[in-house]
Amino acid sequence: MIKRVPISALKVGMYITDLNNDWIPHNTQRKRGVIKKEETIEKIRQMGVEFVYIHASKGLDFQDSETAAEVDRRNESALQKAGELTP
Repeated sequence: MIKRVPISALKVGMYITDLNNDWIPHNTQRKRGVIKKEETIEKIRQMGVEFVYIHASKGLDFQDSETAAEVDRRNESALQKAGELTP
């Protein structure tokens, strides 16, 4: 299950599937994988990333987080409401 996790909750052993930052230009292969060191978390934090997406079945889980599907539903609802506003 893919979950959205705040950077403050990242731990060694979690599997990152997406850094949630398309604006950072680097190899997409390096954006995924198990966090093996605290230094990796600090580098992500220094890039200004506030949330990442983890794969709970490939690494450590974080119970108090939204699933990617819940985030998508919330964003879609907000877009729908914005689209209904008169300019």
